Amino acid sequence: MSKPGPILVLSRLKAEQYTPSADAVCVSITNPRQSPAALAGWSDLLRLGFHDTDRKGGNFVTMSLGHAGEFLRFCQRHKAHPLMVHCEAGASRSVAAGLFAAAWMGRQLELTATDVLAPNPWVIRMLRLAGVFYAIKWVDSNLLKVSLLGPLAFRYTVLPPAIADTYLD
Repeated sequence: MSKPGPILVLSRLKAEQYTPSADAVCVSITNPRQSPAALAGWSDLLRLGFHDTDRKGGNFVTMSLGHAGEFLRFCQRHKAHPLMVHCEAGASRSVAAGLFAAAWMGRQLELTATDVLAPNPWVIRMLRLAGVFYAIKWVDSNLLKVSLLGPLAFRYTVLPPAIADTYLD
């Protein structure tokens, strides 16, 4: 098994072109009813479908506590594996999920989006809510800290300071 390394956040296009290591795992986030990303070579793959919105309303499907629980359980199962998270642009939903996972697991976050970086606040909120439940269930103090304080409290341990200062302050 290769060393887990940073959590990689990609756009859908880059994820479809990426060649993973044999033990790498992937979280694919797409809009509901959108065709799934063409991903091959992953040792495990979690597909989640919700829109890139930060509030309920309209005909949008937001990340639910169910989605958040699936994500956390997947990350828990694969803590020792290389992890890639993607969404359409690799700039909002996947950044929020990757940032949360990186803060929880004490790993760096490797971002590939260069023009926009905006972690989706609803995704972070759902992961924090689900995280409290799973932190207690799994007796995981790191998950509890990140869930209570929020992943941005750990930004200098998971993001390069220049990126953290530029986009998150």
